[in-house]
Amino acid sequence: MGQAFQATVIKQLDRDPGSNPGGRILPNLYFLYIQIKSMAGLSKDWIKFYDKTAIDRETALGKNNFGKIGPIKIIGENGDRAWIETIKSRLKNGMRIIDIGCGTGIHLREIHRATNKNVKMIGIDISPGMIKVAKNKSRKMKNLEFFVMDTYKTRFKDNYFDIVINRLGVKSNKEVFRILKKGGYYFLFVTGRDDWKEMVKLFSFKKSDDLRFHKKLLKEAGFKITKIKKYSSAEYYKNVGSLAKTLDIVPFKPPFNRKKHLAKLKKYAVKHATPLGIESTQRRVIITCKK
Repeated sequence: MGQAFQATVIKQLDRDPGSNPGGRILPNLYFLYIQIKSMAGLSKDWIKFYDKTAIDRETALGKNNFGKIGPIKIIGENGDRAWIETIKSRLKNGMRIIDIGCGTGIHLREIHRATNKNVKMIGIDISPGMIKVAKNKSRKMKNLEFFVMDTYKTRFKDNYFDIVINRLGVKSNKEVFRILKKGGYYFLFVTGRDDWKEMVKLFSFKKSDDLRFHKKLLKEAGFKITKIKKYSSAEYYKNVGSLAKTLDIVPFKPPFNRKKHLAKLKKYAVKHATPLGIESTQRRVIITCKK
């Protein structure tokens, strides 16, 4: 990623959060913004945001993506579940796996429950609040550890892990390449072009496909992309409150403001009401890479 493009993204989004410098990566541009800020050592505000939303994020992800009883339903292809199964299929006894940008550790815990292999699992995140929840939720799980760590400069040796995974987390593909063994797999979970397209329109964001940019960065880091699989589904929210709770944990810049945006959400709820709930489009992509 060129320094000029980094500077453009930071300058544009600091001044105008709804803009789209370079015509790329929206709605996922905010995740790029966080990553650039992290590299520049300016991520304190975002760490505070993740610390503050850690418990709510754990609840929302569990209910939304893993079929727990809650106010959100997914109809169609469940990308998160498919991601877990894809990773599980590659696990072998004695392997080491790391989740970079692990959040509250919900995905590693799901993998832990889904396999009977003797695998060492590690999760790292820049947010102490996230790691606190992750440790609390995994106290009784063996071979599963979580650490607060800079995801751009980890403390692991070269060629240390057999598998690296990342779901929309802050990371450096070059650092992933360094710590991954030769022949190891990197499973990247990203949003697709029309993911949350209704929200993009509601908040006047521009549509863009970030997949090309991910492919470019992965190849620049040295990875061979072996498979790209897209998943389509719809999310259904029980009411405006449940939709607002989800928006609360999305790292928008500036952050979602209930008082400011409630009127828009209510109009959206009326327009997209269905017998199943308030509908929103979900488009997820799993990128499988090999070193």
